[in-house]
Amino acid sequence: MKRGHDKTENGLFGKIEKVTFEGTVVRYEIRLENGDHMIINRPSLAEKWVEIGDEVTINYPIEKAHLFTYPEAGLSEEISV
Repeated sequence: MKRGHDKTENGLFGKIEKVTFEGTVVRYEIRLENGDHMIINRPSLAEKWVEIGDEVTINYPIEKAHLFTYPEAGLSEEISV
């Protein structure tokens, strides 16, 4: 995860909505451009923290990606309890 919009083939763009310090990790709650919500935990001492409101690019190794059909009702509706 890094600040700003980095146009990459395997990047997701979003904005930090909440930052929570949890000891050895920092929990970032991110709202993606499509409205979905993502949570990322990063080591608290490994890098400078990202702030609420910062735009970020989330990169991932393409070989680690798993693709699923997007639910017709939307992801939030599909996983709600």
